[in-house]
Amino acid sequence: MDKYSIGEISKETNVTTRTLRYYEEIGLLKPSYVADSGYRYYSKDDVITLQQITTFKKLGFKLSEIKEVLKEEKGISEEERWKSAIQNEIQTIQGEVKRLQDLEKLLYTTFHSIELTGELRTEDLMLFIKSVQGIDQRKKFWKRYFNEEEQQIIQGLPTFEESDKRTQEWLQVLREIRERINEPVDSPEVQQLAEKVVGFSMHVFQEDEQLINKYWELIRPEEGEIAKVYGLDSETMKYIDEMVEYYLKKEEDK
Repeated sequence: MDKYSIGEISKETNVTTRTLRYYEEIGLLKPSYVADSGYRYYSKDDVITLQQITTFKKLGFKLSEIKEVLKEEKGISEEERWKSAIQNEIQTIQGEVKRLQDLEKLLYTTFHSIELTGELRTEDLMLFIKSVQGIDQRKKFWKRYFNEEEQQIIQGLPTFEESDKRTQEWLQVLREIRERINEPVDSPEVQQLAEKVVGFSMHVFQEDEQLINKYWELIRPEEGEIAKVYGLDSETMKYIDEMVEYYLKKEEDK
């Protein structure tokens, strides 16, 4: 059996002897062999365990959580244990990548929200915090209220989470609406915006008017409630309702 002293392990891995002793103290990593003299020696298996501990720590795991993960791998061969360890770490890293991608989308959303309003508002910060806490909840929400075909359409909607051409187009329309929110809805400029909203909505919702109305009502905040979707607070949505209603009535009368 290959044996490595605590000093050798510390020198080769840059893990301090103090840390190694602490891992032993809490039962996370015990040396496989302790000589009569008290010297501690680590095996190849112990080095594998140390590698796992180091990786999981880098990913933000608590030592107590790492201990539970390692418990599940007892009683398997060295080769299988090594493969299992790598697979676990890959899955953990993939989960972390997904978390960072979700966070990137939320940061894009906040950035575009500031672009839209020209300021960083408290309600936007609260919505960001709420979104960070409830990324998984949003997916459950869509599944609860929309069938698979509707979900595919909604997932393709432009959002502030990205910075593509459609997002920029929608951002510009919303910005102009907010700038004119105190103007009469029958003004030519506002009606041009209403035409853009209707045309854009029909395009991105694949001309499914029922889905447009369903989505619109579900994202509508209650009076005094913060926006459920960035840029669409209750005041803005009410104004869009009024200008679009006027536009559609005018189109029917033609």
